[in-house]
Amino acid sequence: MINNNEVEAWCLPQGQIVHLYSAMAAGLPGRLSPVGLGTFVDPRIEGGRMNARTRERPNLIEHVTFRGDEYLFYPALPLDVVIVRGTHADEDGNLTTDEEVMKLEVLHAVLAARRYGAKVLAQVKYRVAKGSLHPKSITVPGNLIDAIVVCEEPQTDHRQTSSWAFDPALCGDIQLPAAQNAPLPLDLRKLIGRIACRYLPPGCVINLGTGIPNDVIGAIIHEEQLGEQVTITVESGIYGGQQAGGVDFGIGRNLSAMISHQDQMLYYNGAGVDITFMGAGEMDPHGHVNATRLGASCPARAVLSISPRMPATSCSAPLLPPKGWRSPVNTGRCISAAKARCVNSSPG
Repeated sequence: MINNNEVEAWCLPQGQIVHLYSAMAAGLPGRLSPVGLGTFVDPRIEGGRMNARTRERPNLIEHVTFRGDEYLFYPALPLDVVIVRGTHADEDGNLTTDEEVMKLEVLHAVLAARRYGAKVLAQVKYRVAKGSLHPKSITVPGNLIDAIVVCEEPQTDHRQTSSWAFDPALCGDIQLPAAQNAPLPLDLRKLIGRIACRYLPPGCVINLGTGIPNDVIGAIIHEEQLGEQVTITVESGIYGGQQAGGVDFGIGRNLSAMISHQDQMLYYNGAGVDITFMGAGEMDPHGHVNATRLGASCPARAVLSISPRMPATSCSAPLLPPKGWRSPVNTGRCISAAKARCVNSSPG
């Protein structure tokens, strides 16, 4: 639909979207952030527009100066309907997310919906008796939900992820023996991951992006038994463990902790990580990265904008450079965040 110009489409940094929910819930006009400056999200460049139809619209995002510093202003976006899902709902509508593989931003999205009078619909796996759920397990109180839908075919319509209908290890209910995690085959992707691991100082905190970083670097750290020396994080809110790869980005087994999406992004935007490994569709000799628009394809992964305050080393790991392109830099390249410009890319 995006490629065919059937809908307007804007691509914003995922961290700013989740924080925008909080601002909207509080009745604020929007959110100021340096994240996105100089990238395709910046209204002076493309403004996050994803197709020709959207390019005909006025800017959604504003470039502003506040107290002498540059920011992007992400405006509140009134909501009409919010659809969430959980594990249990009791007779009062109280919702848990016990079997979900990420905490994400469920409550903040619901609170933002309530601010604008939007309807909140929740799909659940089980309906249980009133009073049978522990109060601390409640993710969304029942008074915030308008309707509950119990899924009749959870194996197909309420799967934990694309690849698993249900795996108790993915939601932290069990820990798997290390022997059950087979080593990765030695191929080009693994070689790129091994090169990346050379940049890991003991005690560092890592962010793994989608693509080669998430698919192989965490597995290599596990294989080489480096997990006690470094801390792996993913923007979804997970810590440690071994990350699932491919389409199941953002989840893992044998995790040490899981926090909400908003809290993880607060940590990242506040300069929490020491080094970030990012997937890349394209990268030029200057370190400019494109992971958002590849020809006619719009993966719309939440782009790679790094907070200007983040003193991280930034590593982009594309599998191959553009056809016919010869670069004076290595395919797997690390640069300081201060020099990084993710022109068409942002998790922040």
